[in-house]
Amino acid sequence: MQESHDRLAMIVEQAAEIVIITGTDARILYVNPAFEKITGYTRAEALAKIPASSKAGNRMTISIVRMWEALQRGEVWHGHFVNQRKDGTHYEEEANISPLRNAAGAIVNYVAVKRDVTHEVKLEAQFRQAQKMEAIGQLAGGVAHDFNNILANVQAQADLLKYEGGLSTETVGVCRRDHHQCSTRRRPDRQLLLFSRREVFQPGIWT
Repeated sequence: MQESHDRLAMIVEQAAEIVIITGTDARILYVNPAFEKITGYTRAEALAKIPASSKAGNRMTISIVRMWEALQRGEVWHGHFVNQRKDGTHYEEEANISPLRNAAGAIVNYVAVKRDVTHEVKLEAQFRQAQKMEAIGQLAGGVAHDFNNILANVQAQADLLKYEGGLSTETVGVCRRDHHQCSTRRRPDRQLLLFSRREVFQPGIWT
């Protein structure tokens, strides 16, 4: 039994996740070294304190109230916290909090196992942003394609009219102007295609 106890203590002490044990009044009785490493607070500074994630100033948030209601019913609670290190920086953590019972079945402690997921949250946010940009790029490509078809049609009509016999000098000038403007307006069209990654940039392509 002593060997089993020592092994369990070693696992908790060397775990990469934060482990916190509190009393039923939520005051901290134990924190492992991972807590000190991640939060910047020493064990001595944490003992007898109430975890910041268990309160919100003088008012408890709805999620924290529900957490305590679940724990007091003897249920395991899982959730997400945004916490603050000693140096003032914030980090995000996933937490599992479980009630501990004595031999008589009464709840005597709560144990929280928390994992710092700040890096994962940032990567997820970057991935969502990349997805948004990809969607915008696809939309831009579709707009550019439709716009290009319209311009090509106008340009072709202008070409035909230029060589149509019997047209006035003014009409021919209008056709030439339309043809030139279509060529000019294809520049933003090419920019949209470049943005949508459907074309490779070529220096001088719009000159």
